[in-house]
Amino acid sequence: AAVDKMKQVKASARRYDDVVVDTAGRLDNVSLSLAAAADAVLLPSSYSPDDILPTLKVIRSLREAGVAGSKIAIVFCRTGGSRAQEVQARSVLAMNDVAALDVSMPQKDGYVALFATGRTGRESPNPYLRRAALAVEEALADFVDEAAAPQKAA
Repeated sequence: AAVDKMKQVKASARRYDDVVVDTAGRLDNVSLSLAAAADAVLLPSSYSPDDILPTLKVIRSLREAGVAGSKIAIVFCRTGGSRAQEVQARSVLAMNDVAALDVSMPQKDGYVALFATGRTGRESPNPYLRRAALAVEEALADFVDEAAAPQKAA
């Protein structure tokens, strides 16, 4: 199955500028192979230690498998309004030399309704939610471009 997935991704990569692969919520051989081949690896997490600590284990496994730390970043999502939790989460990541996007996707009821119907945050009628989603999109694209630059130059 892993070989089939990699063939599918490589075929898509020849036809498109960008390919996003959302893997299962566990680290397996397919996920490791995809991460190794990727320009960037983006991992979602909330500010909660219940999310941060398992995510750090995944990052450790990725690094041990040879995935460059410079290709890995945390995307904070489902975040609350606690500045203290944000500071703590970001400091834990910094202590572990893990990048995190500067913006986050807050936990808001308006997103739940959008996601349940297959839409994205940029499609929100609420200007605040739309701006937050677009800021995350832009930060994601910037990180991917920066992570891919050394590989494209080679």
